Amino acid sequence: MFQSRPLKDKIVIDPRHLSCEWEMRLLETVKKKKEKTLSPACGVISSVTRIIHVDPPKSINGKIIANVEFEAVSFFPSNGEIYPGTITMVLPLGLMIESDMVRILIQPANIPAGYKFDSARKVFTNGIHSYNVGEKVNFKILNVQYKQDRLNCIGGLLGVQQKEEESKSPQKAAPKENKEQGPQQQSDQEEVLDFEPEDEVLEPTDTFED
Repeated sequence: MFQSRPLKDKIVIDPRHLSCEWEMRLLETVKKKKEKTLSPACGVISSVTRIIHVDPPKSINGKIIANVEFEAVSFFPSNGEIYPGTITMVLPLGLMIESDMVRILIQPANIPAGYKFDSARKVFTNGIHSYNVGEKVNFKILNVQYKQDRLNCIGGLLGVQQKEEESKSPQKAAPKENKEQGPQQQSDQEEVLDFEPEDEVLEPTDTFED
């Protein structure tokens, strides 16, 4: 899930940035340091939007360091959440979905039942439908693993099996006409059928059936 949230970190400030424009320069410094980084506490930071607060800078070992609170948009996945994605690789070990710094692996056990890997076509198929590169799918996150430079997730596919069942189900029969007709419907039918047969005369009736 993408969230806009306040975060804190110690930021090394370049002495050349201590000027009347220090706030704008500090925002650029935080962007450069924190965007495209990840951690279990912050998730994947996609963008830093503004500086919220800066503690008075301190000189430590010849460096100017300040505790900076900033607002950032981060991707913070958790087990059970559902996301859309696009398949980027199809391998015997499963389907790979990648988005920026996030990699999602769909293992064969988490692909709907009946799908097998076709080595010739390099797809997972059940004989009717195939998962291939470029296809858009919905998946549920089952496990999250933070690596040094990438977030790896184990997921399971959703939706396709249900669509297949709906497409195979017989069409619903058309609803039967209501035998109980109102006065207006009766009068309209009587006007349409208002003729004298040559051989016999029909007694008027209240309702008509096809």
